[in-house]
Amino acid sequence: VNAQTNISYLEPGRIGPLRGEARKIRSGRNLGTYDVRITDSDGTLVAIATVTGFMTKYPIQPKGA
Repeated sequence: VNAQTNISYLEPGRIGPLRGEARKIRSGRNLGTYDVRITDSDGTLVAIATVTGFMTKYPIQPKGA
């Protein structure tokens, strides 16, 4: 479950496909924080994000399931 996300769009992705790489910054009992970098096929940094998620022990059921 998303707790917080901060995204900075730096450049337009001109040459596809785009590639995303995530690196774990910290993982606790319930919260995990990740650094995500998006580049295009030329290697241009398109966007960076910091994402914090709350992990539960219960799976999330899709609507209508």
